Amino acid sequence: MFNNLFENIGEKIKNAVKFFAIFGIVFSILLGIDFIIEGAILIGIIVTLLGFLISWMSSWLLYGYGELIQRCINIDKKLSGTHKDTTDTTTPQQPKPAYVKPATTSNNEFNHPTSEQDKEVLYQFALEKIKDKQYKFAYNALKRIRGYKDSDALIERIDNIDLTV
Repeated sequence: MFNNLFENIGEKIKNAVKFFAIFGIVFSILLGIDFIIEGAILIGIIVTLLGFLISWMSSWLLYGYGELIQRCINIDKKLSGTHKDTTDTTTPQQPKPAYVKPATTSNNEFNHPTSEQDKEVLYQFALEKIKDKQYKFAYNALKRIRGYKDSDALIERIDNIDLTV
């Protein structure tokens, strides 16, 4: 019975906020009309306007909180690999990284890649890191593929960079 009580809580908070905001707006309008009918026209107008504004503006904070929870859950799902997007489609998509993990998995094979594909992956990774000025990562990757393409020249260029600046 209570299994689904707290699932998709961000969406539930947002829906509750919408309901209570509409309820508050309608209630303030009806209360204002009641004051106007009773003869207190100024009080009726003030109650209607203030009630409307307070109901509407107070819903922003709680709606934002529900949106924040929903987006945090989506980020967690993306990172854990169980992503099912529940946010709107206007969210910008992150570009896929240029680096792809080599097919070899053992530490010995990764430290000394043997296939051309693994060497190329490390080479492309090193080029990306050089562009991002992350020379230590690039240097370590290039050391593993000495003699491949112009890796030795790139290692020499990294050695000559003054990293103290």
